[in-house]
Amino acid sequence: NRMLSYVDATIGKFNGNSTVLPWPPANPPLQPITPTNFMKQPTVCDLTPPSTPTNLVAGATNPTTINLAWTASTDNVAVTNYLVFRDALPSPIASVVGTSFSDTGLTPVSSHSYRVIAADGAGNLSGFSNIATASTPPDTTAPSAPTNLTAAAPNSTTINLSWTASTDDVGVVGYNVFRDGGPSPIATVSATNYSDTGLGVGSTHSYTVKAFDAANNQSIASNTVTASTQGTDTIPPTVPTGLTATGSSTTTIDLNWTASTDNFGVTGYKVFRDGGPTEIATVSTTSFSDTGLAVNSTHTYQVAAFDGAGNQSANSNTATATTQLAGALVSLSLNPTTVTAPAPSTGTVTLSGPAPAGGLTITLTSSDTRKATVPPTVTVQAGQSTANFTVTTLTGHLGGGQNPVTITATLAGTGRTAVLNVLRP
Repeated sequence: NRMLSYVDATIGKFNGNSTVLPWPPANPPLQPITPTNFMKQPTVCDLTPPSTPTNLVAGATNPTTINLAWTASTDNVAVTNYLVFRDALPSPIASVVGTSFSDTGLTPVSSHSYRVIAADGAGNLSGFSNIATASTPPDTTAPSAPTNLTAAAPNSTTINLSWTASTDDVGVVGYNVFRDGGPSPIATVSATNYSDTGLGVGSTHSYTVKAFDAANNQSIASNTVTASTQGTDTIPPTVPTGLTATGSSTTTIDLNWTASTDNFGVTGYKVFRDGGPTEIATVSTTSFSDTGLAVNSTHTYQVAAFDGAGNQSANSNTATATTQLAGALVSLSLNPTTVTAPAPSTGTVTLSGPAPAGGLTITLTSSDTRKATVPPTVTVQAGQSTANFTVTTLTGHLGGGQNPVTITATLAGTGRTAVLNVLRP
């Protein structure tokens, strides 16, 4: 036999880059043989889900919160957490470790149902728990009062307000701003500041603020602050024009006029009667009813406008009116207003008040006595305010369709009319 051999002359020598070493090395160290060197224990898969949570209960503690509690599940390894489901939502609203949960941020007077499932570390899920339902109560708690209200006037027509926010068990929706003690807010804002513009130059105003929530619960008023706009307004409003006066009843005269204008704004009007130096009324509109006057009394009126700085215009034109006489004729009515001849219609005259002693006689006329006639007069008895009469219809001179006839009632120069439509039979 021939023995073949080979000697590598490069072993153990440095070739400029590396040294070539023999493999395997001579006399390698012995390795002890143990089970862990050649076998690893297999991993056991957990396929067992936790038991189903039981005794789920739900209860509302305030208008926005429902509290949940349940009996813990068990698992062959360990329960890691619980998933909470609300209503018909497909995904859980929370994952918790313990056996209770508070669902917050709900709407007052809302009903919700809940279920819970348990989970373990392997991702196994239990079945759903029983369903628990609860309803949040209505919100009846008002917000706290706004605090630290301040007011400052940056110019001659504006006052700026700011305050510290209120708090609420559900949430503050906004703030109502009140000026000069008025019962209605001048503004409603969601922020904690407001600029009151268009004020009179040099005018002084007081303010309060109230907070409200979504249920319209309103807080008590904030502190009151007062501020004055800068400068001095010396220009009065223009003179009111077109003043008219009308006696609308036995004790009332109605006034109307055209509005004045002002460089910053008209605040109101003063009403003067019979040349008196003191106004009988102050109004913010362009009309006024002077009541409680004597029957059949005559009065003259003038009106003056004023602004927020107290500047007053000259007086308007003078208007004169007289209250009505007691028992003045105010209306005439017919029932029915359309008849087929020879059917009659009933007329009714109405006075402004009870007729005086002896009664009042009212004159009646018809515009076409060939088609409808009335008695010459009708008398409203003393103490009464109405009287009836009969309108008689005739057939001899009727045309086709409707035949309108005007009935007139007259008392002391005052006439009232009504139209009767007469049909041919």
